[in-house]
Amino acid sequence: MPDPVNQGHAEPTATTSRGEKLAWLLFLATSLHLALMQPTLNIIPGERAKVFSGLWCALILLIVLVSQRPRSVNWKSPPVLISLTLFILVLVSSLRSPEKASSLARAFVIISAGLGGYWSARLLLRTPERQRCFLWFSLGLLVIILLLCSAGIWTTGSVFHFLDEHYHPVGSRLILFSFVPLALVLSPVRLQMGLGIALLGVGYLILLLTGKNLGMGSALVIPPALGLLAACFRPWTGRQLGIILFLLFLVSATAGHLLRPIMAEKNKYHESVAYRLENVRFSWHLAREHPWFGIGLWASREGYLRDYEIKYPYLTKEDFSAWTRKLKTSENNFLTFMADLGLPFILLYSGVVLVILGRLTGRALQAPAGAVFPPLALLLPLVGEILHLQVFDGLFHPQVSWFFHILLGLAAPYTGSSAPPPRDSKAFAARFLLFGVVIAGGAALGMMLSR
Repeated sequence: MPDPVNQGHAEPTATTSRGEKLAWLLFLATSLHLALMQPTLNIIPGERAKVFSGLWCALILLIVLVSQRPRSVNWKSPPVLISLTLFILVLVSSLRSPEKASSLARAFVIISAGLGGYWSARLLLRTPERQRCFLWFSLGLLVIILLLCSAGIWTTGSVFHFLDEHYHPVGSRLILFSFVPLALVLSPVRLQMGLGIALLGVGYLILLLTGKNLGMGSALVIPPALGLLAACFRPWTGRQLGIILFLLFLVSATAGHLLRPIMAEKNKYHESVAYRLENVRFSWHLAREHPWFGIGLWASREGYLRDYEIKYPYLTKEDFSAWTRKLKTSENNFLTFMADLGLPFILLYSGVVLVILGRLTGRALQAPAGAVFPPLALLLPLVGEILHLQVFDGLFHPQVSWFFHILLGLAAPYTGSSAPPPRDSKAFAARFLLFGVVIAGGAALGMMLSR
């Protein structure tokens, strides 16, 4: 999956074999299937894991690897070894699970979508020509997604009616596919910039129209947060920075004043909020009891509640047990991986993702010219989806995991200099901390005034 090491430069040109052409067409077909989740087929009766989609991902992974001959994959390279290690950890965890069939089904979907998306991007999107093709292909997918979201809202009031089974995967699509308009906004062509801005606006409007639902409400705050992150990369004059800080303080103080009583009431009575917060402790409780390989994907957690005490106020053990029996996850992807797959898996996976994001941040500070996918256009959707994964087990869903790992695959090859300019990195860190302090101070003041 993620690649924490320098793997060399992107190829300007490449000889395309018949097998690689087939792999390319199947890669596009798989992306189309997962973007729209059509067609769908329940292969294993009673099993909720999307095994049919997992088969698509596994097939393209196999064909991509085979099509690389004679330009073979270096099986001793760190990214390959890391991928194999993650695969082995997931497999062993699932085989040790008390519910092997369900665990193995989910393990297959998670591994095939993650490795398939990552290695397809690494091996098929190596040339600027292929990247441009994928950019415009993804633009078409995004337009279709936006149209289906709008049709769902217009006809049924449900944004996911024509796309999926729930709000969360649709929110993740909108976040991940923002790499398309961001790449257009960051291009030097004015027409493309205008199109990118329009697509970002339509996407956020859809989030606003459905933000009253919990499934999209959590995603609603992510685009403004990403906008602030993007602002940290740009140098501002003293006057511009003063205006930004004043507006940030005003908005955060107003938000703190308005949201405090609402949040207090919801924390008392909304079980989904309480369930997620309590699962921070409960997931660690599970990881301590089974640190190496976890309890197994989708394994029942009720038996572990016998010696566990609920700490979150306004939440009874009976209610928490009912939600645990129904969901079987932590509703936070990283906590779920920690509890279900063990500490070695989550530490390795999270570590290499952070390394990729760190290097991508350095490349964004250098602002390389001529990139089909500017580093910032990859960084912002990845950070946004990681934020969304704090309330949603998105990597269990192949339609989310596939595109998340495609972006990681595009971000992983390190082709810049060894480090960003020190002055730029220090200025970025200073702006980031300054924005955070102002927002925290404004929110605290607003909450104090609301008492």
